[in-house]
Amino acid sequence: MGYIWFGIKGDNSVKTKNENEMTEEIQKKVTVSGNVIQSTIDTMEGFGRIGQEILRSHGISKIRANDQYPYELRSDLHRAALERFGKIALIAFGFEMGDYLSPVFVDDMCKKSNSIFNQFENSSPEGKVESLEKFLTLYCQYVTNFFQNSIVSDESIEYGMWYQRRDDLVYEIRVTSAYDFHQEPFLVGIQDYVFARCIGNRIKFSRAFEEKKSHAGYGYATWLWKLSFHFASTNKTSNEIVALKKLEINQELMKAVLDHADSQKQKVEEISQKLGKYLPPQIHNAFFSGHYDTAIDTRRKKLTIFISDIKNFTSTSEGLQPEDLTKYLNEYFSEMTAIALEYG
Repeated sequence: MGYIWFGIKGDNSVKTKNENEMTEEIQKKVTVSGNVIQSTIDTMEGFGRIGQEILRSHGISKIRANDQYPYELRSDLHRAALERFGKIALIAFGFEMGDYLSPVFVDDMCKKSNSIFNQFENSSPEGKVESLEKFLTLYCQYVTNFFQNSIVSDESIEYGMWYQRRDDLVYEIRVTSAYDFHQEPFLVGIQDYVFARCIGNRIKFSRAFEEKKSHAGYGYATWLWKLSFHFASTNKTSNEIVALKKLEINQELMKAVLDHADSQKQKVEEISQKLGKYLPPQIHNAFFSGHYDTAIDTRRKKLTIFISDIKNFTSTSEGLQPEDLTKYLNEYFSEMTAIALEYG
């Protein structure tokens, strides 16, 4: 069985003029809508000012919903979170994005999928498989339509979502969109949301990322996943299933955030220890407690100046190896520093 294709142009291949050397003319045409960028930033609001930092690095002060922006902007937003918190951050952003996509197409798709599954609820195993494939067909159609409405690209790049049956209740899902390869967990998060909302109370699934079959170039990334389904109904509502999945993701994300905070704290402590060798204790303590004023201004203070000299230093240093001279000076400065700190 071949792919069930719902790409923008109807061809099941990804074509570019040159996957390795895209021209500047083509690069300028790969953009996504301001709505997409803004929703990406909104999903990251709980993680400080990452979104605003990336916007400034691109010279952008405000996102306008009806404008188009380089697809790299969304990629950089996700890369910043990925580097700090790992893949779970992008999965969480993708799951959160599901809420933004609900009024766009997920709500309508879930209503239609419920009608499909209700029609085949008491049917034979073959009928249930047919209902699953009808759902997958519907999913592919909605996702492709969303891509078509939110991405402006050169015609040589095919964007879409499609599936191919591999075995009984085993399917290969393929997505091509205006992303970079590292954003795969974001798509996983969206998948998790859609499946929890639309089929979570009827069907369970497992997923394996086919990384070797996936690839990317300028303006697109193509990912493949192998999804294995099995019918298993539950008394929980779709909203309860979504809430439980969201809790599971957020708990894992919180652990990643805390781990990142601990690592940052360790780095600060290491820097503090290193600077402590060169800064007076009172300045060092004030600086790392946030009480040191770095403003450059004129101030009058009473100072005590301590002047000392090493007797016969020139002749002594001429007879010492560099390593011995360094040790000699360090011992001297340590003693002098102790005097300065005691009476300073």
